[in-house]
Amino acid sequence: MYDYYTPNTRFPALISPVVTEEQETAHVLGIGFDLNPIDDSNIDLRVKLQMQPLEIILNMLLVNRISTYLLLF
Repeated sequence: MYDYYTPNTRFPALISPVVTEEQETAHVLGIGFDLNPIDDSNIDLRVKLQMQPLEIILNMLLVNRISTYLLLF
């Protein structure tokens, strides 16, 4: 997600993955499903969710605009 709202911003990427040494993949989010897994006969379905750490930059103008918008409801 990029900041197209603030001119000459120092942080153009508002949300970006944090690169770590133990990172196995370049994907930010991974989801896996196993039906009747071979290694465990006691379960019918396995769901595996992996997510890399994210760096999130909060733009105060955007936060203020969203908060005033939400106050209208």
